[in-house]
Amino acid sequence: MTIARRRLHFAVAMVAALLALPLCAAAAVEGDSAAATDEASILLMIRMAPPHARPDVDYGDGYAGRSGTQARRRVAEDIARAHGLRLVSQWPMPAIGIECFVLQVPPDRQIAAVVESVSRDPRAVWAQPLQVFRGQSYNDPLFDQQPVALAWQLEALHAAATGRDVLIAQIDSGAEADHPDLVGQIRLTHNTVAQTNYRAETHGTAVAGVLVARPGNGIGMVGVAPGARLLAVRACSERVPGAAVCDSLSLAKALQFAIDRGARVVNLSVAGPPDRLLAELLTAALARGAIVVAAVDTSANDGGFPASLRGVIAVVATDGPAPATATRTPLAAPGRDLPTTLPGARWGLVSGASFAAAEVSGMVALLLELQPQARADWLDTLLRQADEYRVDASLSAAMPVQACRSVSAAAGHCVCDCAAGSLSSYDKR
Repeated sequence: MTIARRRLHFAVAMVAALLALPLCAAAAVEGDSAAATDEASILLMIRMAPPHARPDVDYGDGYAGRSGTQARRRVAEDIARAHGLRLVSQWPMPAIGIECFVLQVPPDRQIAAVVESVSRDPRAVWAQPLQVFRGQSYNDPLFDQQPVALAWQLEALHAAATGRDVLIAQIDSGAEADHPDLVGQIRLTHNTVAQTNYRAETHGTAVAGVLVARPGNGIGMVGVAPGARLLAVRACSERVPGAAVCDSLSLAKALQFAIDRGARVVNLSVAGPPDRLLAELLTAALARGAIVVAAVDTSANDGGFPASLRGVIAVVATDGPAPATATRTPLAAPGRDLPTTLPGARWGLVSGASFAAAEVSGMVALLLELQPQARADWLDTLLRQADEYRVDASLSAAMPVQACRSVSAAAGHCVCDCAAGSLSSYDKR
């Protein structure tokens, strides 16, 4: 970290502020036209037949069960006509047994009224707005530097675990796969944003560095889980560097992709309003054993969504504000002036809950290497290590991650400068 610090202090004047501007997009099944990003849209869900009832299904080509897809499309077109809407695109979500259709709403119609009207159609499972989600980050990246390597004794933890072979789905804007600190760390890139191709962007590249940046290469910094492998899924896009913005459908497609690839950890450094489609897919992912980590929006009730969803590990920045209201205590991780990767083979300092969440996702990968069958609730309890928690008056509504004790407990022996006292043990079944 000494080399990284010298480079970072030299480059402070070059660091750009991260995160803040909107973009919505919806993607299409092969052959469909994509939704106009500046038009109001809703999502319509139509039930898919069970896989055994669809002999023509082809999971190798965009889940295109041709005859079933066309039949559902005809139903969606009928619903759209009946309600004065235009069908724009569609995407199957087999993990929850529905096909999702994007319907464009005329500018003189109220979204809430249209959603209510379409939801009453007996052919619809449900309808909802196409909502906007934003990456959670501070506006000013030039706070005092506080690298996680010091706070969590990262070098000592890596002697016990690096997250080896744990697959992390980073659902974000695009990450720079050929960055010198990320070369070989990204197993696969995938794009779910309509009308665009995969490209490297600021927020996604920064989150990727926090997660898996290469150690021991004499440059840059070290990711929390450098032994893990990343699925870098571009579900958000940036109109200006660092302004990562996503929508319901792009995130849903990314979650389906992560579920299909068997991701063990899902990192969502975004927050927005409650969303039924995403909640259903996240619940499906959790049921399959994925560990979902999300950034808290401290200005939103209960930390915003998806951090508020039951089973999701919610994270705030240690040096940031506490949530306005919360029904459960989130975890806190360092989130001020973290060194990380930026596009163009650069490094810089970033701050915010987005990057604190990525640190916790990396820590989860370390624990999963040591305890591959661990459940989300056990990992959440382990990371908290309540008996070691020391109240911080500036952050009374969050619990700092106990990195050293957590990894030591998972390993079964002390791997770092453990605090006095015996290590806690937990039932991992």
